[in-house]
Amino acid sequence: MIENTDQDIGTILKSQREKLGYSLQDAEQHTRIRLASLESIENNQFSDLPGQVYVTGFIKVYASYLGVDSAPLLKQLEEIQSTQGAPSVKSVSVVKHQTQRFGKSSPGIGWGAIALGLFVILIVGALLYFLSPVFQDQDRADKTSIQVVPEQESVPAAEANGDAENKVTDAVITEQDVAESLPEAEPDPVNAEAESQEHGVLPSISRDGSSLRMLALSEGSLIIILDDREPQDYNLHDGLDLTWNVKQMVKVKLASPGLARFWLDDQELDLGDLESFQLQPVIGD
Repeated sequence: MIENTDQDIGTILKSQREKLGYSLQDAEQHTRIRLASLESIENNQFSDLPGQVYVTGFIKVYASYLGVDSAPLLKQLEEIQSTQGAPSVKSVSVVKHQTQRFGKSSPGIGWGAIALGLFVILIVGALLYFLSPVFQDQDRADKTSIQVVPEQESVPAAEANGDAENKVTDAVITEQDVAESLPEAEPDPVNAEAESQEHGVLPSISRDGSSLRMLALSEGSLIIILDDREPQDYNLHDGLDLTWNVKQMVKVKLASPGLARFWLDDQELDLGDLESFQLQPVIGD
């Protein structure tokens, strides 16, 4: 903390700010004190600030931001205000004087406004009192004016039920006839493949070939047939990880379901309780 010299408050703070290379805009941003108030402090124009409390607080915050001891500054401020008087005293006396000056002519205007307001309230109340029965009669007239709708001829329940059944039967026949008359849509290979996969059907081998990976979960055995090769028999144990390249077709036979997990490329096969499965190329390849 930098100690003060015999200079005045504004000179001390301004010199320290310039020594640190800070601008008034920097000080305003960090201290949250308006730039105009900072300029008044540096120019020792304390009467331009709102009041004694603000002057003391602003000097403390500004001095702390610049690293200056604020105690001597506040002591110097007290000496200045003791000789010159606090700036807020003059502003209060002026306001009081103005209030007294305008207060002499205000009573007449105030009573006139009050009397006019009471007169308007009495007129409005009288109008509402005398006109309310008229509005009530009009409201009752509106409620009683109900339009009479001629009664429609009643239809026997049996005939109505019979007509309803006939209409339902006709609608069913019509929908069925329309459905039968429409041509059957040809299956979409892409949608068919997605639907089969959703219902547990295994995926297909890609056109360029695929890789089949097996991760054994327990001891057992399997037989695998790759493309046109001879069957191969494997003894499985927990953690055994094997991968085969498949081009056309693969058949796998497990000793029991759940012995291993299988992936075709990056897609895991949903085998469920299957003991054997077969994978083929994509339809249309």
